[in-house]
Amino acid sequence: MPSETRKNWKEQFGRVTIEAIDCGTPVICSNSGEIPHLINRTGGGLIFPEAQSDILADRIVQLIEDLDLRRDLAKKGRSVVLKDYSNQVVGQRFIQSIDAFIKAF
Repeated sequence: MPSETRKNWKEQFGRVTIEAIDCGTPVICSNSGEIPHLINRTGGGLIFPEAQSDILADRIVQLIEDLDLRRDLAKKGRSVVLKDYSNQVVGQRFIQSIDAFIKAF
C-alpha cells in the first residue's frame, strides 16, 4: 500500500491492510498517517518511507527471498487481526460502546 500524504489527506486506519493481513498476506505499506501504527500493532508487514520506491523495491525483494519472514509476518499479523480487528470483535465493541452511552444517561 504505497499511500502518500497530501496537503489535505493522510492515510487513516487502512481497512484494506487489515483485510489483506486477515487473508494471511504479509503487507508492505508506506509510513503515511496511521498505517505504521497498524503495522506495528499487528506485526503483519513491513513499512517503507513514503515516495521511496527504491526502499519499497527492497522490501518486496526481502519478502520474495525470505520465506520464513513471510510466514512469520503472515502468522503473527493474522492472529492479531482475528483477536482485535475481526468484524465480530469490532461489532461487539460497537455494541458495548452504545450500551455504555445509553447507561450514562
